[in-house]
Amino acid sequence: MSCHVFAAAKPIQVSVTLTGPAIPIPEHFLGLSYETSQILLRSNGTHYFSPSNKPLVRLFKTLGVKSLRIGGNSVDAPKGGPPTERDIDSLFQFARVAGVKIIYSVRLQDGDPQQAAKAAKYIHDHYADLLDCFAVGNEPSYLKPYETYRVKWKAMVDAMMAVAPGAKFCGPDANPNAEWCKKLVAEFGSTGWFSMINEHDYPGGGSYKNWDAANVKDLIPIDPAPVREKMLSTEWNKRYLTVLKSMTDAVEGTKIPYRLTETNSLWYGGLEGASDSYASALWSIGYLYWWAEHGSKGLNFSSGDRTGGGDKTLPSRYAAFVTAGAGYDVHPLSYGMKVFDLGGHGRLVPVTMAGGDDTKASAFATMSTDGLMSLTFLNRSHGADGVEMDVEASLPASCSAKDVKALFLTAPKGDIAAKTGLTLGGAPILPDGRWNGRWTPLSGKDGKITVRVPAASVAVVRVSGCKG
Repeated sequence: MSCHVFAAAKPIQVSVTLTGPAIPIPEHFLGLSYETSQILLRSNGTHYFSPSNKPLVRLFKTLGVKSLRIGGNSVDAPKGGPPTERDIDSLFQFARVAGVKIIYSVRLQDGDPQQAAKAAKYIHDHYADLLDCFAVGNEPSYLKPYETYRVKWKAMVDAMMAVAPGAKFCGPDANPNAEWCKKLVAEFGSTGWFSMINEHDYPGGGSYKNWDAANVKDLIPIDPAPVREKMLSTEWNKRYLTVLKSMTDAVEGTKIPYRLTETNSLWYGGLEGASDSYASALWSIGYLYWWAEHGSKGLNFSSGDRTGGGDKTLPSRYAAFVTAGAGYDVHPLSYGMKVFDLGGHGRLVPVTMAGGDDTKASAFATMSTDGLMSLTFLNRSHGADGVEMDVEASLPASCSAKDVKALFLTAPKGDIAAKTGLTLGGAPILPDGRWNGRWTPLSGKDGKITVRVPAASVAVVRVSGCKG
């Protein structure tokens, strides 16, 4: 496999090989998900997603975001009408400049097939090259059973395909629902126009003790400290496996990919003190690599300034970044995404380890088509149990270990509760989207490199000139 857990009682022996099974990482793996309301014209007469929004364009490029899903609760909310052609133009022109593909959702609840068809035709006629797929609705469990959902969903799809021939569709965009995934693929998987299974998941569950959708003013958040610990353990992996199975069972024997088009740590805005803490950065790195290793087409982290639909919105604690003045307040999640962007390209290659197995840390290795090998070492030990880890990595014979460099993700005092002060390569990600982190030369000898990884930190190591 491409990942292995290791302990730190003595130097860790990690071995990377290019001879075993490798798993390609799709180009558009790393993504964000936004509410449909975010693309509407704002009260100041501007659009959030606009090619002239230079800080946002730069931030997308800095983080390596290649997929943008538009949907969320607001796509089916009764207020805030459908996007206009002007809204759509701004969104897709932003996508062209930022270099992303769009997953575009249309209204399903009380939806008008002809209205959806109008939007589909406009997008297909003007921006077909930027569209990944059309989605219909958001978490449509209100249409149970499946047969009720299927009739309404198919009516929308038929109207859209009639005016946008060749367009691709994905679904069901539900909270994990194995039955719906399997039935969609069974009926439509061979059509050519059904292109992807999409699901949503927030492995940490809800952020509030007394969740009430009708009253978001008096919500009582759960304690963030235990959640931070869970984020840095393997407890949530059981949830990952359940969600994975709901999709892989559906696509077994087909070439249809699967993707989490809306995901993050905890649902409805996340949990203050956990979803916006340094723990979320460390968690997201392992989460991204876990899904890459299990063959996912990618993840879209739910983001935006606020979350929800209609009048029921809350601050977005789990956001990668939020608007702040003329730029953005970059949250810890962005740092985790950037670490994956630095190391998660090409194909995952096998890693083996000797020296312990206590789940405190992980190692990942990738190989790009231009001969660049990237090694990512994640040290989740922290607090009183935090330890530095010396890692000695043995490289394939095709890597000389002569041109090696590294950078580190750190937080002040290794505090997993920290919200600010994070640096990657010694530099923060700035509000205008710039990042000036620096790589440090690392010594190597006889095909081996050694790196010390502090507690609660991540090291990304690059080795140039590899073959294979």
